[in-house]
Amino acid sequence: MTKATLITMVLASTLATACGDDDAGTGGGTTTSTTSTTSSTTSGATTTSGGQGGGGGAGGGELQVEVLKSFDAAQFQLPEGIVVRGSDLFLGFAFTSAVERFELDGSGETPFSTLPVPANSSGFMTGLTVDPAGDVYAALVSFTGDPVPGVYRVPAAGGAPVLFASHPSMVFPNGFAWDDAGTLFVTDSATGTILSIDSNGAATPWLADPILAGDPTACGGQADDLVVGANGVVWTGDALLVANSDKGLVARIPIEADGSAGAVETLAGPDCAKLAGIDGITQDEDGALVAAINRADRLVRIDEGGAVTTLLEGAPLDFPASVTFAGSGDERALYVTSFALTRALAGEPASPALLRVRF
Repeated sequence: MTKATLITMVLASTLATACGDDDAGTGGGTTTSTTSTTSSTTSGATTTSGGQGGGGGAGGGELQVEVLKSFDAAQFQLPEGIVVRGSDLFLGFAFTSAVERFELDGSGETPFSTLPVPANSSGFMTGLTVDPAGDVYAALVSFTGDPVPGVYRVPAAGGAPVLFASHPSMVFPNGFAWDDAGTLFVTDSATGTILSIDSNGAATPWLADPILAGDPTACGGQADDLVVGANGVVWTGDALLVANSDKGLVARIPIEADGSAGAVETLAGPDCAKLAGIDGITQDEDGALVAAINRADRLVRIDEGGAVTTLLEGAPLDFPASVTFAGSGDERALYVTSFALTRALAGEPASPALLRVRF
């Protein structure tokens, strides 16, 4: 049994016993208005002044935060992955391998698909994405190979998933990004590799680099902690931007004319104070990134020069994992999964949820 398998088994068994007294339930509709600095609370609404950054997109001003849907950690309802397809929003629940479909206001929850559940609690589901045809893809981590780790595809109408892509370097698939040609890039957090996947599901290592490798000790963790290197990823047209959770950084990887990877650059970090635990990332309209910092219950903005600004910190964020923008005009908003992993494992009151943030 590998160390990663043992860690995951302990994680899952701890979750099952620690969360029995958790009082999180279903529901939603809680609204909080907030920005990033000094706060005051009145009648359930938190209003703060600040919001640095300027420019377009999520650069400043007051934020309105809504808890669209709360979940029950005691029932393993810990949402990790998120993707939006038109008016449909999909959430992936890490430990049950369930993919559920919602409306954009968090209502109308319906089962969509269930991936295999790794044997002996030796894995979990991570990122979600969708292709132009509407098929949904989910990343499945499996440290023992039972079932096969990799990318699973669910038809647009829902139903049974099929294994779409796998590779020996794909043990801990996590983040997804598509290019305009239909190539799917996936990060692997264990091997520090980015793989490219063609339309037939053939996976090829695109880049493995030390800057993408995980190191739990880099920001104060223990050597035997689970390694989480390359994580969230964004395709910008001429580059991939990739978050490294353990090292607290964002790397920029130019894409050469022949499609190969250029010399890796550091866009932001390494910065343990601001970026340790960086997880999902997404690009705003102004080119800046918005990132979930899971360990710090924080959302940040990273501008094109690498400057980091805190957008939101603390409740209702609870170990935020994935972020995505959806909607247009006044309806455009950021959707966030609160994975709630740390508190759930510690047996503390946890708040797994789907959040919406309006800027």
